[in-house]
Amino acid sequence: MKLLVPVLSAIIVIGGGIVGMGYAGVIHIPGITPTKKVKPKPSEDAPLEQQESNETNLQAVAPTEPAPQQELSPQGEPPPPVVTQRADGTVRLAALWSSMETEALVKLLEQWNDGDALQVLAKMDNKKLADVLGALPPDKAARISMGIKSLEKGGK
Repeated sequence: MKLLVPVLSAIIVIGGGIVGMGYAGVIHIPGITPTKKVKPKPSEDAPLEQQESNETNLQAVAPTEPAPQQELSPQGEPPPPVVTQRADGTVRLAALWSSMETEALVKLLEQWNDGDALQVLAKMDNKKLADVLGALPPDKAARISMGIKSLEKGGK
């Protein structure tokens, strides 16, 4: 019994020391040791201020990807930012409309303006779209057809 207390104390101290070294990164213990942050190497031709800002802001640029170079316009202005479109429900709605009966879809389209309907109809299956355009009133079908043509050319 007298030997049990010192042995258990030693096991707890040694175990705690090992786990502590794992947290500190001294030894590698999967699941405990934190991942190491890789410091990107500054290029020799980069100005000193940029090298220092790269060292202080490691999370902004992934170490495996080079920083994008911005080209300046002739007036010395940076190019406008690239605008990415958010995903909307047009693809899902086009799939739903494709599964509807043509007559029901024509009644639904009577409630939609041409511009909004065009965005969805342009993403539908060609066979179903042809059935819908054939069932629509000729003037509305013509406007939607011209809209699809302008979308294919890059218009709005």
